[in-house]
Amino acid sequence: MEHFAIGQTLGCHYLKDETKPSDDPVNSPKHLWGYTDDHWWMTALPQQFNRFRNSEPGLNLYLVLNDSGTASFHIYDRQSGWVPLETFLDIQHQPLSQERAERLWLKRDYGLLVAKQSEQMGMDVKRTSQRLGEINLSHHRDGNRYRYNDQLGLVKASNDQWV
Repeated sequence: MEHFAIGQTLGCHYLKDETKPSDDPVNSPKHLWGYTDDHWWMTALPQQFNRFRNSEPGLNLYLVLNDSGTASFHIYDRQSGWVPLETFLDIQHQPLSQERAERLWLKRDYGLLVAKQSEQMGMDVKRTSQRLGEINLSHHRDGNRYRYNDQLGLVKASNDQWV
């Protein structure tokens, strides 16, 4: 009895060779029932028709390593190429204190990771960091200041510091 009820409610008509009314708007992907009643859940179409999250437009930043191994944030502009943005966005690189650095359970070295990946890809370090060092700054507002730490990432600056 339970299997019969589930079969009737979850729309297993395609397994039982039964026909169903196709003009019912409830069976479309714009309604929740459309996901369970048909094959919609097996495709990417429901996400295109009924977006789960419409993200705000963001600013794509790239943490680019130069030849000396120093990292700085850039954006890519088709006309100007790679444009440094650290002074415009007021991004300050702020290291952790020795005490806080010792408490990290996972230590990350961006320069070393990019160097290993560039060796595997057969590219130079700068090009690899331009390709893989992307971050999306979705809540960017003019006048915001940011701090970057290799372990903690990029955050909007407040009165607190990572001393």
